[in-house]
Amino acid sequence: MGSEMCIRDRHAPLLATLLIEKAIIENPGLRFQSFQFQAHSPVFDEKPFFVCGSKEKKKLDLWVLKSDGTVGMSAVASVKSGE
Repeated sequence: MGSEMCIRDRHAPLLATLLIEKAIIENPGLRFQSFQFQAHSPVFDEKPFFVCGSKEKKKLDLWVLKSDGTVGMSAVASVKSGE
């Protein structure tokens, strides 16, 4: 095994946190009702990756896109606007 760090195996919570942060930054006042995430393939810190998302009504789809075009992690959140 090489010395590169695999973010999926050791830092899935970090990727999930980045997904939540992306949602909050792009949707001020957002309140989460639920959040579920799933790791799909290893994400290594030596290659770029992108934190992405889309919103449709009260649902957020979030994902970590690796530089090879595959999804490393996905998440779904149900949300409501802040009061």
